[in-house]
Amino acid sequence: MSEDRRGKRVMREALWSALPKREFTMFYQPIFDFKTLECESVEALIRWQSDTLGSVSPTVFIPIAEETELMREIGRWTLESAISQAGMWHLHRASRMPARIAVNVSVRQLRDPHFFDHFAGLLARHDVDARRVELEITESAAMADTEAAIDLLARCRALGARVTLDDFGTHFSSLTYLQRLPIDAIKIDRSFVAGLPFEDGDAAIVRNIINLGHDMNRTIVAEGIETREQFDWLRHAKCDFAQGFLLARPMAPIEIERASPRSSRRRARARSDAYRAKPRYGKSGTIVTSIIFFSARGKPPTNAAASAASTASSMMTAPGISPRLLSERKTPLA
Repeated sequence: MSEDRRGKRVMREALWSALPKREFTMFYQPIFDFKTLECESVEALIRWQSDTLGSVSPTVFIPIAEETELMREIGRWTLESAISQAGMWHLHRASRMPARIAVNVSVRQLRDPHFFDHFAGLLARHDVDARRVELEITESAAMADTEAAIDLLARCRALGARVTLDDFGTHFSSLTYLQRLPIDAIKIDRSFVAGLPFEDGDAAIVRNIINLGHDMNRTIVAEGIETREQFDWLRHAKCDFAQGFLLARPMAPIEIERASPRSSRRRARARSDAYRAKPRYGKSGTIVTSIIFFSARGKPPTNAAASAASTASSMMTAPGISPRLLSERKTPLA
């Protein structure tokens, strides 16, 4: 038996015992509105700390789980964990937390005839409004059984849930199917974002996805944003939502609560904070300084730069959030 096959067998055996041993945990990565830089939602991301294998990346164990019925059980656990968290946040911190939790749905879940009843039952059990939940399906999962996916997602949307098409552009889906799919948003795959703004091919693809999505009345989310240049390009291209390490890494629930601008400890101060300092300009029209961070709703103060700098400094203790003071760069202003 090859090392690769032996490794998969060991991991598969460990996966079967992971749920009973409670080795899975959920982290949440904020998703920001490009216009306001407010955290409007979070994506639920599963993490596995195995007692025999240590920390295992989802990119490693998810493909193995998808080969078996275990993926359905992991998916059910993930969905319940996310909805349960949404219920707890709504009960205790309704006005302070992100409006929605996005959770990934696998192809096996889409094929599960009991998925809708399970989903509706979880919403009722945890007293969660369906509008606080967003279901993310990959392009490949939607194409695996398009008619079944259309029917299931339409029923979920009828409850009030949002639906996002994830990893868009990585498979050969028909535009006809894209038009028929009952989705609210399209998430641009990180492989295209990684090449921005310097790869002309990636830039052309992303620009066309944004324009196509808007023409079809879909909102656009860009994931995997890791540089300020990527962020600036996407905002200039009128992308709607931003997700990536540049803004925030995946965090435990308690870290989301501490970092939220709606937190009671920060509410009074956050109301008077701008979401972005006004840039200072150097020679040749370059940006010298700019700040990005979690923000609250409301009008910016008169002295936006000073207020933002003060807030950025005070927020350095918030886990997972990295207010970024950008040193002088040579990118001309648009």
